[in-house]
Amino acid sequence: MCPYDYTDAPPPRDLELIPHGTIATLVLHVRPGGVGEDGMLKRTRAGDAEMLDCELVVADGPHAKRKFWERWILNGTTAGQAQAAEIARSVLRAILERARPQTRRRVATSACRPHRQPRTVRGHDLHGQDRHREGPAQE
Repeated sequence: MCPYDYTDAPPPRDLELIPHGTIATLVLHVRPGGVGEDGMLKRTRAGDAEMLDCELVVADGPHAKRKFWERWILNGTTAGQAQAAEIARSVLRAILERARPQTRRRVATSACRPHRQPRTVRGHDLHGQDRHREGPAQE
């Protein structure tokens, strides 16, 4: 295969990064991979972990429609993947509590109960959730 000749390619469109500290509303789109409950997860190439493949889109403001992507491991076989899954669950909890404030109130009132009901969510319930993100974001 010949090297890519970009001599006549047009200049890149707006490559300005979203400034650090910018607060933006994002919409989360899960890109299904056909694995796991509801087929919403994807496997790693090695097949040793399952993850959510997410596209996040800035919903409004001067950076509206800018996109970036994240993969959140939810199940894995190594210690590193287990740690990544714990971090991902924490991020997902923050998204759900932000998008559904009534969930946070219900948890606060039930925290004193020794036998709480587990809080669960299906993969397709995450699709279309919005979240506020602070910090650097890239296109």
